[in-house]
Amino acid sequence: MSWLKILPMELVNINANEFSEPDDEVDPRFDVVVGEASDDLRRIYTLAERLLEAGARYSVDAQFSKDNRLRSDAGKKAYELAKKIEVLKEIFWITLKDDFDLWNKDSVGIRKGWKVTYRKDGLSTTFLDFLKNL
Repeated sequence: MSWLKILPMELVNINANEFSEPDDEVDPRFDVVVGEASDDLRRIYTLAERLLEAGARYSVDAQFSKDNRLRSDAGKKAYELAKKIEVLKEIFWITLKDDFDLWNKDSVGIRKGWKVTYRKDGLSTTFLDFLKNL
């Protein structure tokens, strides 16, 4: 079955008590809080985190397994999950920007407590901040 058919089922099956909350705190010096992420956004974020964890495990097997077939299968699965994570992140940020009308903001983020933020105007961001928001 294709991922397009499986994805809605995967998202619906994530309960609120299973959400993987972001770690970064709101920084009042730089962040403007515009609201809280919806349950749909929380589910997408959580699924991406789960796939990231699974992908890391497959990557280890792909690099270190002594079994050639297992190494090949794990490499294939790690690549598959990386692509799915990439798509989920795009869906996440597009939905977040739609939900909060943040299309005119350069630096949008998600913080602890599911706070949706954007960077105050005129403040430059570091490269690490940029990477966090990808």
